[in-house]
Amino acid sequence: MKLAEFATLSWEDEGRWLIAPTALSPLLADPTFLFPSETPEGNWCLIAHTAFGLRRFSSPDGVCWTDCGTIVRHGMRAFLRREEDIYRLYYEHYPPFALSLSLIPCARWRSRIALSESPDLCRWSRLKPVFSPELPWHGSARGPAVGNPSVFREADGRYVLYYSAGLTYIPDCGFYEPAAIGRAWSDAPYGPFVPDKAPIFTVDPYERNLALSPGSIKVIRLEDGYVGFQNRIDWDEQGRSRSAIFVLGSEDGQTWWPLHRDPLLAPDDAPGPDGKPWRTSHVYACDVRQNPEDGRWYLYYNARDGWWKTRGTERIGRIVSN
Repeated sequence: MKLAEFATLSWEDEGRWLIAPTALSPLLADPTFLFPSETPEGNWCLIAHTAFGLRRFSSPDGVCWTDCGTIVRHGMRAFLRREEDIYRLYYEHYPPFALSLSLIPCARWRSRIALSESPDLCRWSRLKPVFSPELPWHGSARGPAVGNPSVFREADGRYVLYYSAGLTYIPDCGFYEPAAIGRAWSDAPYGPFVPDKAPIFTVDPYERNLALSPGSIKVIRLEDGYVGFQNRIDWDEQGRSRSAIFVLGSEDGQTWWPLHRDPLLAPDDAPGPDGKPWRTSHVYACDVRQNPEDGRWYLYYNARDGWWKTRGTERIGRIVSN
């Protein structure tokens, strides 16, 4: 598929959430998934993070999900893919309890990108660090951070990693979001990944569209370029923070432009299964893939129903191309 063809896709928005967090965690976020043709049991697989780590979910239809439990502790913002007979799970790894302690304003933070592997999606290897913060823009006053991995193999055999870095404060939420998005390279899926010296996106106070945070990006290689799904964070007309998913195009993976002026998915008052709005404030990170069985594109994402950190809940939904 080429960029021009991808830009003409229309999407069906089911409008409701599919998976909600448990009572012990106010969030279930940053989903990544596999199609039934890729899993040992022939079910859909989805991995998302809570306040305590990464959990795996299974589904016969991609809509009704069963919680299979925690697979990685102290991990968040994962990216799952199968290569040959190995499942590779890249994720942001942080010190024990750091995510829970991040609710404290003065708490320090440090994270890196790690890799765990599995032959069956149940047994996972010990983490292997593949990328750590090393450049000045990877850090912030609160500490160094890299995360939100998006990994694929280029035509020349190299592996490319898109990632978020640094931290910037979102005042009406009371928590931090990424301050930049960068790219790194490796000859092997295990790293080490070597970063480009300059970021692709940064916080720019003079550019309204990136006034708060560039968020994260998931990148897919097409026949004539790349498509990126970025959840950038901006101010709305009422002076509140908002996050929406924008679709970008690129010829080289470095310079990007919007494929559409308007976001693909933005906050609204869509009711969930309980009849209450669930994505009123922020639509966050996603994973996007084309199903070889039916040719349709599937996008799973998480959304938030409130601003301040102790008052919002984050759930997972999806949209599908027609």
